[in-house]
Amino acid sequence: MFVELLTECLSGWYSYVHFGLPCSWWSSLASLNGGSRRVTIPDGVRPFTKAEHSSFLQLERTCTLCLALHWAGSLFSIENPRASHAFAASPYCALESIVPIFEARFDQCQYGLQPPAAGRGEFVKKATKIVANFPVGQLSVKCSNTGHVHVHAKGRRRVWIEGSCTSVSLARAAGAYPPALCRALAAAAALAARTRTSSASW
Repeated sequence: MFVELLTECLSGWYSYVHFGLPCSWWSSLASLNGGSRRVTIPDGVRPFTKAEHSSFLQLERTCTLCLALHWAGSLFSIENPRASHAFAASPYCALESIVPIFEARFDQCQYGLQPPAAGRGEFVKKATKIVANFPVGQLSVKCSNTGHVHVHAKGRRRVWIEGSCTSVSLARAAGAYPPALCRALAAAAALAARTRTSSASW
């Protein structure tokens, strides 16, 4: 599957691909579950645990696909929490040494991210970083901590879904991008694609 996807990226099948990496094993909290990644050792200590090996391979393949997309003249972006060790790990550093990278740092509450069954003024801050091979700096906006309350994306909350009460993970729910963020990222990618097309036509 990976080889097929890599071939498609190299062949220019895609104009733009966005990668949202699972963050659980790249966060500082992973150390609580036995993870060896630290600010000073972003890759982790070998031999990796099974989870660390899986997440490292995923990052390595993501960066390989991004490089293939860039070589094919396509656009890519990668999202993870702002403090993710992934942005200091060797696969990403190798990508950054070859491809000109733009970045955006923002708090998702500014794009309307709310927890399930949100109460009045409840939002999830979720400090986030997006890196891309096209300008995304216009997405950068930090919370001023006014007008709303931040709910931590951890634990569970009971909500009503189709007439049935069920328990949902706040962290999992916060993994879904708010529509305003999707629109902003899509607009940035569309502008970059139009700019590249105009430049190529000359």
